Parts: sequence; structure tokens; C-alpha cells
Amino acid sequence: MSNHVMLVEDNVAFRKVLRAILNAQLPSVKVSEAGGATEALDICKTDVPDLVLMDLNLADGGGLPLTRQIKLLSSDTVIVVVTNHDAPEYEAAAYQSGADGFISKRSASPGEIVRVVKNIGDDTLR
Repeated sequence: MSNHVMLVEDNVAFRKVLRAILNAQLPSVKVSEAGGATEALDICKTDVPDLVLMDLNLADGGGLPLTRQIKLLSSDTVIVVVTNHDAPEYEAAAYQSGADGFISKRSASPGEIVRVVKNIGDDTLR
């Protein structure tokens, strides 16, 4: 299971919901939040997360370039794209950018998010 999860999401309300789910279900997991690419990279440089839940559209850059940058900083960090763009081409682009998993915001349940955090390292994300 992940010890440190970073939420990279520019929608504050959705980010708060994700945090609440993780805090309620996995209280021992440290959760950090970034509203954009710059903030996410700053966090990664000082406290590398085990898992990043990454939105594709960020106000200050895209989630795919950020995924590549985080993987360059820490290839062990697991990155799961969580997005409204659930078309196959977005999923393929996410994996090509180094993402380890892909979840649609439209169909993801709180249980699925918790399962992802619990199963880090089990190769069950794809």
C-alpha cells in the first residue's frame, strides 16, 4: 500500500472529495495536494510520493507532460490518470506518457480509488 499519495487536480471540489475518501478509508496514508503542474513538481522534489492521482487538464500545463516529468524524477512513483476524458486515445496517450493506470472520473467509485491506493505494487492497475 502507498504511504504517500499526491492528488494533482485543478478542480478544488473534486480534489477535496478524493482527499476525504482517502482520509476516511486509509487514515494512515499521507495525502498531499497540488492544483497544478508547478506545485506538483515542487512537492515531488521535496517529498516524492508513492502514488500520484493525476488529472489530464491542469491550469498551468497538461497532465501527460507532467507524468513524464515526474517519472524522470522518480521512476518508482506510480501515476494513475484520473480524468473525464475516458476515450481510448486518451488512455493510450496516458500509458505512452508513462502512466501506470487510467481511471475515468465518470465511472470511478470511491472503492476503486481506495483499491488503487491499496494495490500499489501489485501490477493490478491496468
